[in-house]
Amino acid sequence: MKGSRAPARPRPDPLAVLEAENAELRLRLAEATETLEAIRSGEVEALVIEGPAGPQVFALASAEAASNALRGAMLAQVSDAVIAVDAGGRLTYLNAAAERMYGVPATEVLGHQVDSLYHRRWLEPTEPARAVEALTARGVWRGESLHELRDGRVRRVESCVTRLAPVDGRPAGLLSVNRDVTERHDADQRLRDHDRFVGEITAVVPGIVYVHDVREGRNVFINQQCEAVLGYTAEEIRALGPRLLEELVHPDDRGALRAHFQRLASAAEGVTCEVEYRLRRRDGSWRWLLSRDVAYQRVPLGGLRSVLGVATDVTARKEAEAELRRTAELLRAVLETTPDIVWARDLAGRTTLGNQALFDLLGGGNPARVLGAEAGTLIPDPGQAARILANDATVLARGTLLRVEEALGPPDAPRVFETLKAPLRDGAGRVIGVAGVSRDVTQARRQQRGLELLADLSVAFAPAASVADIAATTARLLLGHFNAARVSLATVDPDSWALQDVHLLAADGGGEPGGVEALSSYLSAGALADLARGHPVAVDDVRKDARTAAHAAAHEAWGTRALLLAPCLTDGRVAYLLGVTRATPTRWRADDLVLLTEVGARVHLRLERARAEAARAASEERLRQHQEHLERLVEERTAELEASHAQLTLSERLVALGTLAAGLGHDMGNLLMPLRVRLSALSQMPLPVEAHAELEAIGTTAEYLRRLAAGLRLLALDPATPPPAEITELGAWWTDTEAVLRNCLPRSVTFSADVAGCSEARVVIGKAALTQAVFNLVQNAGDAIGPGRAGCVTVRARCDGGDLVLSVTDTGSGMGDEVRRRCLEPFFTTKPRGISTGLGLSLVHGLVRDAGGTVELESAPGVGTTFTLRLPLAPSAGLAADQRPRAAVAVEDARIAAFVTAELRRLRFEVVRGPADPPADLLVADRPLDAPAGSRLLLLPPGREVRAVRELLRQALQPES
Repeated sequence: MKGSRAPARPRPDPLAVLEAENAELRLRLAEATETLEAIRSGEVEALVIEGPAGPQVFALASAEAASNALRGAMLAQVSDAVIAVDAGGRLTYLNAAAERMYGVPATEVLGHQVDSLYHRRWLEPTEPARAVEALTARGVWRGESLHELRDGRVRRVESCVTRLAPVDGRPAGLLSVNRDVTERHDADQRLRDHDRFVGEITAVVPGIVYVHDVREGRNVFINQQCEAVLGYTAEEIRALGPRLLEELVHPDDRGALRAHFQRLASAAEGVTCEVEYRLRRRDGSWRWLLSRDVAYQRVPLGGLRSVLGVATDVTARKEAEAELRRTAELLRAVLETTPDIVWARDLAGRTTLGNQALFDLLGGGNPARVLGAEAGTLIPDPGQAARILANDATVLARGTLLRVEEALGPPDAPRVFETLKAPLRDGAGRVIGVAGVSRDVTQARRQQRGLELLADLSVAFAPAASVADIAATTARLLLGHFNAARVSLATVDPDSWALQDVHLLAADGGGEPGGVEALSSYLSAGALADLARGHPVAVDDVRKDARTAAHAAAHEAWGTRALLLAPCLTDGRVAYLLGVTRATPTRWRADDLVLLTEVGARVHLRLERARAEAARAASEERLRQHQEHLERLVEERTAELEASHAQLTLSERLVALGTLAAGLGHDMGNLLMPLRVRLSALSQMPLPVEAHAELEAIGTTAEYLRRLAAGLRLLALDPATPPPAEITELGAWWTDTEAVLRNCLPRSVTFSADVAGCSEARVVIGKAALTQAVFNLVQNAGDAIGPGRAGCVTVRARCDGGDLVLSVTDTGSGMGDEVRRRCLEPFFTTKPRGISTGLGLSLVHGLVRDAGGTVELESAPGVGTTFTLRLPLAPSAGLAADQRPRAAVAVEDARIAAFVTAELRRLRFEVVRGPADPPADLLVADRPLDAPAGSRLLLLPPGREVRAVRELLRQALQPES
């Protein structure tokens, strides 16, 4: 709910004022009309009019002249602008006020349109329609608008427009009384802005702003913040009236408020007085308020009428002060009861403050011996005193907190204190000393080091740690923690207590002293019984505990005066004994025994786990190798099944295509045979020379068609049928195939070839397979250029060592990275399904691979594509069937053996399984064998995949090998 604002002055309604003035004008016009009637009747001979210049006397020559004179004189005295227009909107009258208001003489504008006097701008778009409606319905319109004068000034004008009565039945026009209200409107706007500004300030001030009438005891104004602080709205606070003091102010604070108002009454003007008091909230709780008041109104004799003030909620501060007092009392109690040492020293190092714990530590419980004494005289050890004073100097120099550990007491067994030091400052912020709190952490640090040792052991005992790593780590950590001369872990025979394998964890490299073969030689029966039950045993001094002087001397010669032993049990029997020795007598503590026992248990457990993990790791490695072998076999079988499925799909398509191509080629050959016979017969007849030329041209065309039919028959290839070991002569193949390749391209694509340099080359691949591969590449090249687009497809061939390099290049759009990477995959295509199956390039890759060759690809977007087939060349001289090389296959894996046999036969080897008699030229085996004289051994490494075996055979059996 919003708070009330300060009361504002009542503003006059502009329309009401204008209405009153118009009423007065109508009254005067009525009086003037009555006077005119008297003039017309001849009762009046002269007319006297009082004006600003004094009375004016008008002689009445005629009634009409007297009437006009009366009207003119009366309108001239009106302070508002009076304007009359006829029915056509032409100005017919302006009084003197109108001339002053608009700055134009009446003689310049009379008879002209109103726009020659001013231009009206409406405040609202709908106001013109409302004005017309008011004039039509009531004959009067009242409102405000902006008048733009001829000199460019804009004035805000209140207008009262009246429709004049018709004269002789003709429209008489309008009469407008205008008042310039620009200054009044601006003043009103400034007043509204000021009221809004004051209201916004009181709304955002965090405190309660109020005006309190002291005489009546009530608030005449209060802002909305009172609801947030007290839970009462401003209206509710004002409604309390004089009951405010009794109902909301705390009884203990009412006298303070009355005294506060008396101080304000006697204070000088502008002096602010403060008071703190409590007010009750709506929920019954009390809130502390701090009021800063100033005298606002005074009575004539100087008394106080009202005050203006701001009240701030200081409840949180008052509660904090109370809490601070409670904390101070609690701190005093803590200082007297805490076991921590609390102290303070001045800049000279003298003790100025301390609690009972400090007095007990340094003064024997007597404060007089400590207070005022310097630290150097209270701490006996000079080194300890110097380090403590150096830490004090660091705090004084830096002016910041310092947390440090300091030692006090005998050097061989000092007490460790964790101390927090801070600088002491005076009211001006200057450092005047050092204060601190010290806590005895001797036992905690000893336990912490034990825990750190166990933590280091846990970190060091990584899962991959060996027995040697565990032993070395344990020895190193125990030597450092116990400041020991030697650490050892030995196996023990619990029946004889004889030590075995003493060097299992020997940290110094030495062995057991002579004469110490069994623990029973120098430990009591009670100590041995404790070890058997799993309890640790401590020997503070071997001189006192050894069975004989000889044993003691042997231990001392070995460097042992104190001994600590912890047993490690397995199935209730002592299996290991962890020992720590020192060269000086030692009073072992109980926590030393507990720590060594815990370390022994962890070391024992980790040693046993290390052995178990080593055995498990060996088993897992064997299992992993077996699993990898199985996964490899599954992958190979899966790949073969997928390849077989793809090959079967491709075979079905190509068989249908090949059957169609073979049928077309066969039928075309049958049709060409009679034609060729008749052409041959005609060529033998005595015909004119021109006829022989025509016959020769027809014969050339028929020969072209014959080659085309032969090329179509070469497309009839079933890729599922293993290719025979066939050698193709490149020149003859090109003669039969060129026409087919040229005619598979669009007419807009140019076809060129460069194979003449390798026309005598002999390639280890069948004609049909080579035709299939090159035909697919040329057809894809034409598709890459696109129908109707100019381009070029080029076929080149060259010999490179033992290979024929056959390339097909196009000037098409090229391939992106993704297409280039996947284009040889079965069923991958960039063409719509139904137009392409995605098996063409996969077929090319398979045919070339089966021939022992490779497919290479170079392509980039906008550059074009080049496919290069690298095929093995056959030896320069062919071999007869009985002259073919012989190969023997001795491979245990039936699947690999069948694959190797097929590959060797494709390479025109005569293949036998197992040993050959006579010995074969090549022996392929998957295990080391003694190759017969004259035989070459090709050893297949175990676990090779089919792809790897194919590549190995291709590299080993190239023609130049």
